[in-house]
Amino acid sequence: MDPSFSSPEDKHKPPSLCLRRCVMFGLCCFSLLIITAIVIVILGFTVFKKKDPTITVNSVTITGVSPKINILKFSFDFNLTLSVDSTVSNPNRVAFKHYPGTIDILYKDTEIGYVYIDGGTVPERGSEEVKSNLTLTLDSFAHVNLTMALLSDLMGDEIAFNTTARIPGRVMILGFIKKDLIATADCHIVIAIPELHINERTCSGKTYF
Repeated sequence: MDPSFSSPEDKHKPPSLCLRRCVMFGLCCFSLLIITAIVIVILGFTVFKKKDPTITVNSVTITGVSPKINILKFSFDFNLTLSVDSTVSNPNRVAFKHYPGTIDILYKDTEIGYVYIDGGTVPERGSEEVKSNLTLTLDSFAHVNLTMALLSDLMGDEIAFNTTARIPGRVMILGFIKKDLIATADCHIVIAIPELHINERTCSGKTYF
């Protein structure tokens, strides 16, 4: 029999079987997409759930020369360096890319200096140490008209500062969800004069989105 020969029944065979196969294939593809989406959502809310990167101030040290006050000449010298040792922690399962940030130092709620923090990348569930040095001189206070306030504090045997660290960055969730954030750490520091040791240090951190 000729292989190309087909019976009349074959020519008039209803296409229901082919249609059913197409429908089943389509349902399988649709089901696979739904399952994939559900898995992605579950991973997004569990394993890859966004967690807040944080800044922790480990220590603050003071170096420099004790302020010298000459009452007769009504003059005084002031030169201190604050060394701030901080840690940027990333609890996420993806890397945290941070941009250049700053550490500002305030006296009487007025900024008297700042230092830049280089950008970088903190690996997943990792940390990065940040060391910053900020030198304060008499000019730091004079240019914001706080010289007399500084003199008053120095004669009172202690001086208080506030520092604010700000590090902006971005976390990429599941490879396509971008979350921008700013990790901050605020500290209140009280320095004993003329000993140049820290009488008080309180710090707190927060992350903004």
